[in-house]
Amino acid sequence: MPSATFFHLPQAKQEKLLLAARAEFTQAAYDAASINRIIRRAGIPRGSFYMYFRDKEDLFRYLLEQDLRLAARVLEDNLEREGGDLFAAFRALFDHVASRWEEPRVQELAAVLRLNAGSQQGPLLRSISPPELMEPVLARIDRSRLSLRRKEDLEEMLEILLGVTLASLCAAACRDPEQVREHYLAKLDILSRGMSARQEIAKGV
Repeated sequence: MPSATFFHLPQAKQEKLLLAARAEFTQAAYDAASINRIIRRAGIPRGSFYMYFRDKEDLFRYLLEQDLRLAARVLEDNLEREGGDLFAAFRALFDHVASRWEEPRVQELAAVLRLNAGSQQGPLLRSISPPELMEPVLARIDRSRLSLRRKEDLEEMLEILLGVTLASLCAAACRDPEQVREHYLAKLDILSRGMSARQEIAKGV
C-alpha cells in the first residue's frame, strides 16, 4: 500500500509514477521488472520511490488491487441485477470486460496477466483482496443458491471464480474470443453444478 507521502503528492505526480509502473509491468514479467526503469520513466529520484512504496512488490500489488476494485464494483452491480446469482454475475463480468477489450486499461491488465501466467493465482488474489474490498460483493450474493458447508466456502468460491475469469480473459487476448467465452461458460457450468455425482445418481437410482 502506498505511504501517506504518496497520497499527499499532487494528482499529476501520482499518475505519472503509476503510468510509468504500468508501462514497465506490461513489458516485463514481475521478476524482470526494474525499479530503475520505472523511476527513469517517472522522472523521480530512487530515494523518492522508497518514500512512496516499500518495494517493487508493494507497487505491483497496489496496481493489481486498483484493477480488482474496478472488477469488484462491476460484480456488485451485476449481483444487484441478477438477484444475487453469483454465476450469472461472473458471466456478466466476463462480457463487460470483453466488450471493453480495446480500452487501454483492459489491454494493460491482460498484458500483466500474460507476462505473469506462471504465478500462483490463488495466493496472488488473496494478497491483493483486502476484506473491505470484497465485503460489498459478499453481501450481495444469494447464499441460498449455493452449497456452503464451511464459513470460508463463499470467500474461497469467489477466489476460484476470480482466478478462472482472469485466466479466461487473458486467453481471450490471444485466441478467438468467442471460443474462449464458450470454454469459460463451460467451466462456470461445471463449477455451478459440481464435479461429484450425486449419491442417488452414483447408485443408479
